[in-house]
Amino acid sequence: MATILQNSIILDHTGAPIKKRVLTEHIDDAQLTGTRNLWGHGSIASDLTPMRLASVLQAAADGDHHEFLTLAEEMEERDLHYSCELSKRKLAIAGIEPIIEASADDQKAINIAAEVRSLIHAPEFADIIDGSLDGLGKGYGITQVDWQTSARQWIPSQYTWRDPRYFAINRANGFDLHLLTNTHPIEGEPLQPYRWVIHRPRVKMGLPIRGALARLAATAYMCKSFALGDWMTFSEVFGMPIRIGKYHSGATPDEKATLRRAVASIGSDASAIMPEQMRVELLERKSGTGGDKMFEALCSFLDKQVSKGILGQTMTAEDGASNAQAQVHNEVRQDICRADCRQLEATINRHLIEPYVRLNHGPQTVYPRFKLPLSEPEDLTALTNGLDTLVPLGLDVATSQIRDKFGLREPQQGEATLGVTTTPPAIEPTTNQPTALNRQQKAHTDDIDALTEALLDNWQPQMQEVITPIQQALAEATTADDFKARLPELLTAVDPNELVKHLANGMFRARGLGDATDQTQTDNTSTTHSEGQ
Repeated sequence: MATILQNSIILDHTGAPIKKRVLTEHIDDAQLTGTRNLWGHGSIASDLTPMRLASVLQAAADGDHHEFLTLAEEMEERDLHYSCELSKRKLAIAGIEPIIEASADDQKAINIAAEVRSLIHAPEFADIIDGSLDGLGKGYGITQVDWQTSARQWIPSQYTWRDPRYFAINRANGFDLHLLTNTHPIEGEPLQPYRWVIHRPRVKMGLPIRGALARLAATAYMCKSFALGDWMTFSEVFGMPIRIGKYHSGATPDEKATLRRAVASIGSDASAIMPEQMRVELLERKSGTGGDKMFEALCSFLDKQVSKGILGQTMTAEDGASNAQAQVHNEVRQDICRADCRQLEATINRHLIEPYVRLNHGPQTVYPRFKLPLSEPEDLTALTNGLDTLVPLGLDVATSQIRDKFGLREPQQGEATLGVTTTPPAIEPTTNQPTALNRQQKAHTDDIDALTEALLDNWQPQMQEVITPIQQALAEATTADDFKARLPELLTAVDPNELVKHLANGMFRARGLGDATDQTQTDNTSTTHSEGQ
């Protein structure tokens, strides 16, 4: 277990000393009244216009981001497609099982890593992941860490997501956040170190608030809201048949008014009463006029642009894509997911892991690292086929590595296992006395060995008659061209007759021994078959 450093001075990442007493103080939650108002944020999306949107985005870029954050939250609540795509990107990270890597191989580093590992495996740790990923849409996500002290250890007891509207951006650098309080409702107060986990996703370089995905999708959201409103109006007007009321030439004003009310009632109630002399005709609209298709195409186009901005692709969001195309686009999404993992790892290490180790063990040269291992999609069938080819050729592969690829554990002792059952070839009993077939085979083998030795004994004198003229011409030549000019003369100087005669004699004797061996094996096979019959 770790021991609290009671009297030591610990510095934060800025070099300022940490006041441990402040870490245990309670920070007020949102209030019904006051600066951190729980309810009084109003609505931006309800009356969003191009001028209004431009004003909201410009104010956020200038440091007043309250209305923009309200719009970002409403977009997640109102637009099904934007909410779905943003959730995909968040859940792609939240679903990864985190790991902790020790800073070194010594026992102290291993013990510290074990403590941190128990910290991230606590059920409440998921709150800090979700709170941090909220920054993807809004530019930054902030989570409050409540510390508690036991007799021997500092431990985070709770992680609480805080509404980003409760904070002000430091206008001096556009980066640091200040907590809004009743005493400082405009500029806010600087945040206490080790109390906050602040995640700023780097969707783009520059001010974090300008890199929010909600800012990227805001224009498409506004245009889609206009398209949906016009589509509903179009459906209400042109989706119903035209109602025409006809009255006779002598109709009185009261009769005309009665007919008008009847026509209106048919449109809403599908029922009406009118004089017998009057009638109503319904003119059906022809389908395929193009108006409804135009709105549908516009909404689909805007949704695809939002998918590109959030996921980097559209194949996992829309129908009609081939499997090959989806695999290519999914790789692009893996790149975005990998970048999100790296950024979140840096945030957790800086704002949670290092403070925990500093509070319990003092400053360290190297700290354990929080990791989100993103598994790459792999074709296990191709891997298996490759092993079938390479292992018989001598490739050594660790079985533990293959088990990890397939997600299989080592079998326990005594467990039933799958395997290939092979039947060893039957071995016929042998006796010390050689059979007639063995004796004949041995005799033929001896004859072939003797012939081989006879051929090899005399090869040097026979080859000398061929090689000597060539060596002499090579010695006398002064250049390579001179040697090439002498080559035609060698055809008459070289006498290969003795060599050819010797080789032909050897081939003839070898062919005879081979034919005798084949005939012997054939005769013995026939005899064995007859005896078996």
